[in-house]
Amino acid sequence: MITEMHVDKETVFALFAFVSITGPMFGIVVGGQVTTWLGGYSSMSNMNSTLLVSVFTLAAALPIGFLRPEHTKLVVGLLWILLFGGGYMLPSITGILLNTVDKQLMTIANSIANTCFNIFGLLMAPLVYGFIADAGGKVGGNKRQAM
Repeated sequence: MITEMHVDKETVFALFAFVSITGPMFGIVVGGQVTTWLGGYSSMSNMNSTLLVSVFTLAAALPIGFLRPEHTKLVVGLLWILLFGGGYMLPSITGILLNTVDKQLMTIANSIANTCFNIFGLLMAPLVYGFIADAGGKVGGNKRQAM
């Protein structure tokens, strides 16, 4: 028999605040430093490092939606790794993107990229999650599948 375990709201809020602030922030700082140390955006060692971190981040992200509430510490750790990895890759990927366009087009390329990130990533994610969560027999019944 599976017993339902609940984590109190205050603990969830505190853990989420800690993870969502420290993960990306440390990731960006470390990613920028490592990118510089490896020779800049266009160096092959930096591109390999970014690829390795992206695979590791994907591997950490995959089990999050399938873990049960009793694994709260594991979910928090994997979520922190996910956000750290995303932040780590951001300086490198942005630099690679900007180095692929002509000098006079860098500003507009950055603007278009950030607009696409916001529209197709940040804006669409909750919308798609909501559609999947509300699909089926009852409203909000598919939250685990949506994750």
